Amino acid sequence: MLCPWQQPQMRDGYTHAGERARRVGRGSAPIPLRPGGGGGMSHPERVLVTWLPPDEDRWLRRVVPGAEVIRCQNQQMIIDLADRADVLILDPLLARSWLHDDGSRRVLGGTPVILRGALDEAFVRLVSECSRSLSHCFVSLRQFDDLASDLKHVLDHGGAADPALLLVDMVVPLVPTEAQLPLVGAAVLGRRRTRLPAFARCCSLSPRALEYRLERYSLPHAGKLLGWSLSLHALWRHEVLDWPLKRCATTAAFSESGSLSAYIGRHVQHRPHAMRESGGFGQLLARWGALFECRLECPPRPPVTAP
Repeated sequence: MLCPWQQPQMRDGYTHAGERARRVGRGSAPIPLRPGGGGGMSHPERVLVTWLPPDEDRWLRRVVPGAEVIRCQNQQMIIDLADRADVLILDPLLARSWLHDDGSRRVLGGTPVILRGALDEAFVRLVSECSRSLSHCFVSLRQFDDLASDLKHVLDHGGAADPALLLVDMVVPLVPTEAQLPLVGAAVLGRRRTRLPAFARCCSLSPRALEYRLERYSLPHAGKLLGWSLSLHALWRHEVLDWPLKRCATTAAFSESGSLSAYIGRHVQHRPHAMRESGGFGQLLARWGALFECRLECPPRPPVTAP
């Protein structure tokens, strides 16, 4: 039996989870449109409904030629259009209000959503709520993630869960509120190899302050968080999306598959092939959660002068 995140989701004739995705490149190259249906219809093949700042919205129109990109002015407009949208791209301000509205939440539950925002305490709370409430939500961080690449991925795999949200849902309830921001950051940044300075910058902290926050709450150090997160993302792509390991390596910013395999082996003690044969992604996700379970009883260390 397939795990919940592996269940194929049918949408316009596509089986997203588990299919071999079309090759997705990084950068802002035009996004290929889905092959048109019969009848010679001239309507756009991609309908993107957005609630984004004007500059980001104008940029989106340039990188998705031939698609209908609709910038909504209010919540009701999105509700009216969502049933024909391939994806909704939401600013956190709107998404937060939707989570507390039953009708809007039903719309969000049926259409892939990209949650686009900057990592801060409010965004962390929102991501944590989305991890429990939405099955087709993908997190895209401003000033770190390329929206065009994220959009390509969601259009190809709109029915598959975002593994970052699975990581968040597993561990955020186990740690104090003050320690959740770096955990959410690591869960998202693990999509590709990330160095400590970039991790700290994404959290709006210095590297020393980041390590101080993790140490105070008896959490794994920054390098371990990133290593585990990247291992989980890579195994998800390899096992659930059925990507070749070479493609997983390229997407995660490794030069070749052997380097990625060795990196994963160093952090989680098993290489991808061995993990697929002994429980796969589900088992590794459970081990990720076990890293934090014992910390429920650990009080924070007495505060000292923060770096």
